[in-house]
Amino acid sequence: KQNLQLLDLNTNAGIQSLRSLLDKNADKHELQARDLTRKDFRFKVGPSMLQEVKTFYNLSIPLNPQSELYAFGGISYRQGTSSGFYRIPAQKNGNANTALFPNGFLPELESKIYDIATTVGVKTNWKKWQLDISNTYGKNMFDLRLNKSSNSTLKNNSPTAFTLGGFRFSQNTTNVDLQNYFNLLDRQFSIALGAEFKIENYNILSGEATSYTTYDNNALAVTNTTIATDLVLHNFYGTPLLGGAQMYRGFEPKNAIDKNRNNLALYADIEADMMPNWTLNIATRFERFSDFGSTFIYKLAMRYAINEIFSIRSAINTGFRAPSLHQQFFRKTNTIFLENKAFEAAIFPNHSKEAALFKIPRLNEELSQNVSGGITMKQNNFFFTLDAYHIAIADRIVLSGAFSHGDSPELQDIFAQEGATSARFLVNAVDTKSIGLELVASH
Repeated sequence: KQNLQLLDLNTNAGIQSLRSLLDKNADKHELQARDLTRKDFRFKVGPSMLQEVKTFYNLSIPLNPQSELYAFGGISYRQGTSSGFYRIPAQKNGNANTALFPNGFLPELESKIYDIATTVGVKTNWKKWQLDISNTYGKNMFDLRLNKSSNSTLKNNSPTAFTLGGFRFSQNTTNVDLQNYFNLLDRQFSIALGAEFKIENYNILSGEATSYTTYDNNALAVTNTTIATDLVLHNFYGTPLLGGAQMYRGFEPKNAIDKNRNNLALYADIEADMMPNWTLNIATRFERFSDFGSTFIYKLAMRYAINEIFSIRSAINTGFRAPSLHQQFFRKTNTIFLENKAFEAAIFPNHSKEAALFKIPRLNEELSQNVSGGITMKQNNFFFTLDAYHIAIADRIVLSGAFSHGDSPELQDIFAQEGATSARFLVNAVDTKSIGLELVASH
């Protein structure tokens, strides 16, 4: 206290002296002086607090001896609360709002999630075929709010609660499936044919302006012109303050999107008893996506009964997973912590100008090849299977490492506009293999 009385915080020398004093470990004395304990600064880790309500329905109504109307679905509401890292008042790379929270603060992220899904369909017999026509609609609504936080560039005028924006995602899927059993050349056949048409919609909603804006000393939004002036606010250690809500910045209007796509799928599946003890299954599926093209996959499987007790089986098939709309269009700047230091990392979509500057390619589908084989045994009430499998997935979509702007003036300007210190992208960058054995025995 004697040293503090001698400091003149209107001079650089006085400021530097106080900065050096703040590096000293005086926690015990400071806590006593503020009538606080270490418990007041604890993080909250573990599962988030969650409250939820769900309701579901399932019904079947016979229309006639050959037909049935069915429907099922549900509605759910979930509200969750999770905490971020504690914002301490004095941190060299921190944005804690010391004027509003002299002891720091622990921000809390609140989520509200609504899920709606319903299916309506008809099953009937049509010219010796089993026909199933159905339509499924589902929608997810995800809203975010931040409490007990602040926008440090607004100082004492900062709100402590922010509406951050949210997500909307919906799918509508129509299916037509046909199945028939018949004999041909004294062999039992099963054939299934089908088609599917799906429409998807993905939205990102922007938050309120104070949740994402960096303000200058005049409480005006920082622009490219402002960045080079002394109007930009700094913390006590001289580091420029980053605006937006602490813990989770709101979605900006430039993050907001409304994207659609559709895809058409056709499939065929044939299973036949080639011999009394040998069953063969062949299946194919064709998909065409409106946003990235077509793909074709297949499956070949067989089962051979050695005798009434033992059988062997094997299968080979290919697969794919198209990049989701979320992976293609998500854009956001988030706070991450490395070695107890806060950094602002921006995630850019692969079709963006930023991706082109870093030469990041567009996303492709993930592809898989699966091979499996095994033996089964069944006698009385004892059942046993042993299977080996090999699953190879190519071009898996993962989040890249962090890219810096380097010496590029264009990238430096983009990073400044985003309030970011690094850039990341979702990329097809990983191939994986899973090899294993699976044993099941039951009695």
